Amino acid sequence: KNANGVRKKLFRATAGLSLYEQSNLANSIANTGNNVLETIENMKIRSQKQKKSTKESTAKFQWLHDHMHLKKLEQAATKDVDAMILKMVNDIQTNSDATPDTNTYEASIQAAVEEIQAQRLKQLTIIQNDRENRVAMKRLLSNIQKEAAIQGPDWFSNVKVQLQRLMLDSIIGQHTLYEQLWNEASICEKGLQQACQSLCRDRSNISKSIGIPPEEVWKQLLASIIPERNEEDSQDDMLLDPIIKYNTLLEFESLQRHLNNDLAELESKYKETIEPLGCEYNGSIASKHPGWTDEDHERYLKIFKDCEPKGIRNDAFLTRLTPVLPNKSKKELGMHDKWYRTNKRYLQQTQERQAEYTRKYDQTFEKSKACITEAIETQKLKQSTQSEMARRTQMQAILHAKVEKFQLKRSVKAELIAHQNEIARLEAEAIQNAIETKRKKEYELKKKLLQDHKGWQELNDIAKEEALAKERQIEEELKLERDTINAERVLYRKKELEAKTELQKQHIQLEALEEQERIRALEALKLETPYAEKLSQIQMDPERTRQPTVAFQANVEAANEALPVHEAGLFPSHGYDTDKLFKDARFRLGIALQDAGLAKTEYAKHAMANITVRNAGSYRHSVQPKTQLW
Repeated sequence: KNANGVRKKLFRATAGLSLYEQSNLANSIANTGNNVLETIENMKIRSQKQKKSTKESTAKFQWLHDHMHLKKLEQAATKDVDAMILKMVNDIQTNSDATPDTNTYEASIQAAVEEIQAQRLKQLTIIQNDRENRVAMKRLLSNIQKEAAIQGPDWFSNVKVQLQRLMLDSIIGQHTLYEQLWNEASICEKGLQQACQSLCRDRSNISKSIGIPPEEVWKQLLASIIPERNEEDSQDDMLLDPIIKYNTLLEFESLQRHLNNDLAELESKYKETIEPLGCEYNGSIASKHPGWTDEDHERYLKIFKDCEPKGIRNDAFLTRLTPVLPNKSKKELGMHDKWYRTNKRYLQQTQERQAEYTRKYDQTFEKSKACITEAIETQKLKQSTQSEMARRTQMQAILHAKVEKFQLKRSVKAELIAHQNEIARLEAEAIQNAIETKRKKEYELKKKLLQDHKGWQELNDIAKEEALAKERQIEEELKLERDTINAERVLYRKKELEAKTELQKQHIQLEALEEQERIRALEALKLETPYAEKLSQIQMDPERTRQPTVAFQANVEAANEALPVHEAGLFPSHGYDTDKLFKDARFRLGIALQDAGLAKTEYAKHAMANITVRNAGSYRHSVQPKTQLW
């Protein structure tokens, strides 16, 4: 039956062939039918193997994609925790004079960070367990399918009920555990935010005593980020994590404290320097040195401006001052010079500290602005995720209520069927929602993921390899189809070649028989001619045939005779001429016999041998003498 089916397919494929060609093709297929069937079976087995390998590679690609996503989540969590810990350590080292409340806050923040890290690790563990549970379910289903073919339908029906219960308990149990963990995490997060808010209020009170307006700085930051924001609107504050606000204000407080410490240190040094000079420091720089008038100070400044660029100081400078200020002693001049230089240095250093503070303040402001903007976007995304999770939880509660309603109304069998359908729908809906959420997240985070191009490049390479594998698979399938068609063509052409070769052999044999018949007929005609006996008595005489003929001798003799100019021409002609050649009787007779098809007959040979040449001197077999015209 298989052979007949193959022959039918081949005849349909070769509908344009003649009956003779189709019969030859049918005979060749009948002889080699088993080989064709084996080839087709091998092709089917190979295609099944390729499909299996494609499925395995797709599963590997999905696993790699999930693994890379989890790895990135873990790296992001680790970076956040490390950055937070480093920041805490640096703040502790910088703010060595912090209050006991600040130390308590640092300890609470450290505990909160550890709690967040533990929660993230638990979440990653839950995701990994969920994946392992799915893999175990798939393996269990595959093993049950293999055993069902061996054990029989009764065993499969019993195992099927148990398997359905196991899957139902596993899925519902996972959702319940996930809801409990989510509620606990929400409660912990709310408690952490409340603690941070209270600590932020405490820190704001402490900052007021130092002289920093933290709320004004915070309002300026929010106003630069959101220009249309109202001062009474606290919605943006609710979007931010309180710890971000505290860290931001703490940075500005550290800058201010550092500036105050530098200014206080400069002020103490300045005070210690001017007290021996007879000046008292009352919180501001003295405009005059005691005992000096404005005219004396102007004379001093004139000499100072002239000598300072040239590097003239100390004794040399005082030597130049003495003629200008004769009423002042050298000691008084030295004390005034030291007082002026100290004031100038103090003002310059104070301005430098203020400029450095302004530069760092602007940098911190821009950095905090970017951090707050990113935090607001993250919090908005988190709120949308929470709303989506709440909606899914509500939908899940409704679906669970429907499942319970079905359990009360239906029998056990109908109940199991309803549960199966409901679970399948829930899984499909959950998968669809997860896919949609994932797509939105990837769209939102696409700009941020450009920094991590290397990791995605590996995934792109894997995807390209998968596409190339699919293309190779398609090419292999097309190649197998072409191989089958080419095998059929080869068989057909081989048969045609054999038939053609056989026809050629028959044609050659037929020509050989015709040639034998023609020779036999010629021999019979030869015996019927009147001079057949004479021809049979002729013997070969090479000596006679090698002698010069009468025509050749006549030409040689004629060549020795000098021809007139009107016959020889102006220039000597060596060999044959076209006009002379066509005047030759033997040449014209040969052309006529060849056109008539009698050139190879015995009569033609006899006529050509006995023709009389009357144009002696028409050939030249010797070189003519040179002309004497020049």
